[in-house]
Amino acid sequence: MYKIVVEPSAAKDIAMACDYYATLPIDTDSLINRFLSEIEEIFKTLSINPNYQVRIKKFRAFQLKNFPYLVFFTVDKKKKTVMVIAFFNTHQDSKKYPK
Repeated sequence: MYKIVVEPSAAKDIAMACDYYATLPIDTDSLINRFLSEIEEIFKTLSINPNYQVRIKKFRAFQLKNFPYLVFFTVDKKKKTVMVIAFFNTHQDSKKYPK
């Protein structure tokens, strides 16, 4: 299994998404819990098999199923580590992808 390491920039992206979802006029606790649960499921999946498509340069990406986000990450096969670099809102301009 691979170890998942979330970079501070990715943690900030998650926090910003949760802050945004908290402002919506719906059951925000339920929405945020579903968002965080889906992220947790992705981390489990990546810890088992991180060999997803390389999107740009060295970054791989995994699409959340129910939320408009891509998880950008790199894989160090020698150290068996997945470095989560960013959570990117797919409604943003793709020119803002991590570099």
